[in-house]
Amino acid sequence: MVKAFAVIVAALGFLPILTSARACTTGLKYCGYNLLKIGQYYTEITNEIEKYGYTTGALEYSKHSLFSCGEGGVAWIGFLDYCENGCHDGGSGRSDWCN
Repeated sequence: MVKAFAVIVAALGFLPILTSARACTTGLKYCGYNLLKIGQYYTEITNEIEKYGYTTGALEYSKHSLFSCGEGGVAWIGFLDYCENGCHDGGSGRSDWCN
């Protein structure tokens, strides 16, 4: 009984990790750093940047690029632009934009 309780408590410890990742909202634009905060988008970000011939070596480059959500399917992203002067967080439920 004690072992079963310990297993349940340990499993519940992983619950916040499993629920913290979410999908982007279709129709909104996201800075790379916000996509990295909300879900497992690193591979998609680097693939999108490479598709347009940009370097993916620097994580900062990936973070300060702008992406659209919903390209090719729900929660898929598409590269829009690199924000040379920084990428601005539009806030909850609003699109991000390049400065």
